[in-house]
Amino acid sequence: MLTFAPMGCNPWLDPRSVQGQQDFVTMLARRYAQVQLLSWDLINEPSFGDPKTIFSQRPLPNYDRYEIAAFRDWLAERYSIVELQQRWRQTPADFAGWDQVTLPVAADYATDPRNTETRNMLKVMDYTFFSQDMFTRWAAQISTAMRAAGCTTLIGVGQDEACSRISPQFYASAIDYGTTHPWWNNDSLLCDMLLDKHIGRPNIIQEIGVMLVRDVDMRPWRSEQECANLLERKLVTGLIGRGAGLIQWLWHINAYMVSDNENSIGLIRPDGSAKPELKVMQEVGRLMQELKGLVIEPEQPPDTWVIIPYSQWFLRPDLALEATRQSIRILGYDLGIIPQMVSEQQLEELVGQQQQPQTIILPGVQHLSEPAWQALLTFVERGSTLLVSGVLGQDQHNLSMPIHIADFDHDLQDIRPVSRYEQLQGRNGQSYQFSYGGDKIAYVKKAHNYVREYRHEKGRIFWSGIPIEQSHSAEAIHAIYQEILEVESRDGQQDSPYLIAQQALKHGKLTLIVSENSQAGELELEDGQRVLIAPGRAGAILRKDDGSNICFGGVHML
Repeated sequence: MLTFAPMGCNPWLDPRSVQGQQDFVTMLARRYAQVQLLSWDLINEPSFGDPKTIFSQRPLPNYDRYEIAAFRDWLAERYSIVELQQRWRQTPADFAGWDQVTLPVAADYATDPRNTETRNMLKVMDYTFFSQDMFTRWAAQISTAMRAAGCTTLIGVGQDEACSRISPQFYASAIDYGTTHPWWNNDSLLCDMLLDKHIGRPNIIQEIGVMLVRDVDMRPWRSEQECANLLERKLVTGLIGRGAGLIQWLWHINAYMVSDNENSIGLIRPDGSAKPELKVMQEVGRLMQELKGLVIEPEQPPDTWVIIPYSQWFLRPDLALEATRQSIRILGYDLGIIPQMVSEQQLEELVGQQQQPQTIILPGVQHLSEPAWQALLTFVERGSTLLVSGVLGQDQHNLSMPIHIADFDHDLQDIRPVSRYEQLQGRNGQSYQFSYGGDKIAYVKKAHNYVREYRHEKGRIFWSGIPIEQSHSAEAIHAIYQEILEVESRDGQQDSPYLIAQQALKHGKLTLIVSENSQAGELELEDGQRVLIAPGRAGAILRKDDGSNICFGGVHML
């Protein structure tokens, strides 16, 4: 209904703007209240803050009076002035009262360690959390207005790979389902799709298509067949990522768009001829027809959780993105585990809901809020196994916080930067080498060089003092995961180019396979079946109870 950023002095916080938006959606919701085959998308790919900077990877302030007042109120609900001065490393000369508290400026967003200017990265982190809360409030206001007008169908918000912008992990309570628009991050599709899958909401893989990429002479980087193969991988990865549905963007190319990128996307060309991508959609449609009535809805989320460390993400995005992606790739591709991703800020609520995962992974941590750590300890006390790597005892403002485990105290005293190469002593006595290239020796820290095991009531904590997921050493991460999770690698392979997931059906079994290999691959599945997957393709095998097999996409039986 709205695109990117609504109109107004401040589209999210100006009462007149919000009232106008509520009036608009109320008119539509009342008119279509009796239409059941309908889903409402409140806004497409929203950005918070300055409407002129939409699609920025971090929220940038608008500096209007509504935003300044709301930011001050949000801070005052959490801190006193003295506490805020401590958290932002400010003095009374910087601000002595709330009327002197300001929004972050452009210089505060710099994260390059070569930038030696004094800046307030801590303020940016707080503003980013503020933006998530304000958007959630806005979405709740708009949804409430629609429900009051008689709307009874599903309401969502379409979001792309938003980085530190508005995330479904935060606004899930205001809508009925989340979404992923997997356009650009083609090397981390599984992570992107799981990242937006809130534990309490279905997630639709929405706007699945292929963007235009150009070679140096401005010709398309990919052939039409290569685009079709990429679309196929995205669609099947969406099913592996437990997507509640797949929406391809778009059927007919919109030749009236002035953007070369936009008018290259679609299945049917303006002259009516079909691109190879149409065959991909037809094949996925055939799979959907065969699965009708066979899918078993899981009663519980996966018993392996990966925590999204938003405290460090909103401080320095590269501290969280790479670590999270490495964790998901090794779990999914190498070990065959498709986890549930859980926001650090959700943990406290999930403890109260009596959720109980078997394994929790906190990857490459540098900063973590105290409530999140306390929630993790509660899960461990109830029987979960926690695998954490990196630095403990530093909160989101880089202040010391209590860990409440006496055995940890000694290891909290010697936090220091990582070296280019680090050796980690594993539980089995084996030594693993990790490398930290580029600028990581200027912003990544470690606590110690061991994997320590602690018993904590009914559960266990495994703590690697080196933030292994921040390293460039995928094979060593794989070995640590395999040792602690006590799982076998698929075919003993590390850095696997294949993503494979199997799911029980009411009358059979579904196997989904994605290949990122430039060569054809012969694979042996868990039940002894041998299959061939074409280069760069994806597909499925539906095995029925009578022993027959139906193949889809780029997968064939051997």
